[in-house]
This record gives sequence, structure tokens and C-alpha cells, in this order.
Amino acid sequence: MTRKSSLIGVCIAWAALPVASAAVAPLSLAAAATAQPGNEAASPGSTEMAENRALSELEKLFTYFEEVQKLTRNERLQEYELLKRTLDQDRSEYVRLQLAILLSVPDSTFHDEARAQSLIDPILKEKPGRPQLRPMAYLLSILLAAQRDAEEELRVLKEALQDEAERNRTLEQKLEALKTLERNLIERESGNRRKPQ
Repeated sequence: MTRKSSLIGVCIAWAALPVASAAVAPLSLAAAATAQPGNEAASPGSTEMAENRALSELEKLFTYFEEVQKLTRNERLQEYELLKRTLDQDRSEYVRLQLAILLSVPDSTFHDEARAQSLIDPILKEKPGRPQLRPMAYLLSILLAAQRDAEEELRVLKEALQDEAERNRTLEQKLEALKTLERNLIERESGNRRKPQ
């Protein structure tokens, strides 16, 4: 199975999850991070409540992913600045995933695949924490890898196009040189025929 087909499979499976239907207002997306459920202290024996909070966070992250795509470039930049300030005070998995989502948007001026990957790597590698959020980190990791592959393919295609253009220029120069040589030969033969015998 290719990476693209596995990504599609993961997306289809996750699309079946219940996602919060309420729209998130632009430029206030990251503000919710400071009040997200994971920041509350869990009381002893509240495993089920913790799992419910994690599921709620997962739903919010999917909603955040969707809403970020709808923002204008300027709104994304403002959201990025706001989320950076939030991360200085709250380095939870939830906030790191929010920033990784934002950094993964390709047409943003702050797009940074390496930084996004560095934010989610600890979530993928460390066993402590809330494993309920790990699937989102895994999906983002697949998305970032797909983006890197696409960018590499584009780079190779651009290089091939430049090489082809250079070959065409070389062939045109050779063709022009042959045409010039042919004209010179024709002119020389014409001149020789005009000379008196």
C-alpha cells in the first residue's frame, strides 16, 4: 500500500469520528488552547473523564484543522503570532498539535515542516501523556511526509524542465550555426558560378 493510499484510508477512518459542528471564529482559534480541557487537573480515579476530555480535544483539533484552511493568509499570520505566544505559556500536547497544524499549511509565509515535525515527534515517541492525541500526531506526520515527497518531486520536475530548456537552447544554437554555415556555402557557390571562366 502506498503512503498516499494509507493517508486516504486514515482520513476516511477519522472522518467517521464525531467532529464538533460549531465553527471556530478566525483569530480566536488558539485562544481556546488556554482553556482547553487537558489543562484541568484530573481527580483520582477519573480515567473515564480524562478519556472524554482527550476525545473532546481530538474533536477540537480536527475542527481547528478545518478552520485553519479557511483563513486568509493575513488571518493565518495573526493566528500564528497568537499561537506562538500561547505556546510560551502552555507547552501541552494539545497546543503543540495546534501549532503543528498551523505550520503544516503549505501556502503560509511561516510554513515550516521541520518545526511542525519537531513539535509532534515527542508525542509520537514518548509513552507518557495522553495516547488519545497520538493519532492526530501520526496523521500530521504522514501529511508532512507527503508534503515533503510532493515538494521533492516538484523540485526534480523543475530541474528536469530547466535541463530540457537548456538542451533546447543548445539545439537552437546548433541549428542556427548550421543555417549560417549553409547560407555561407550557398553564397560561396553562387559567387563561384558568377566568376568568368
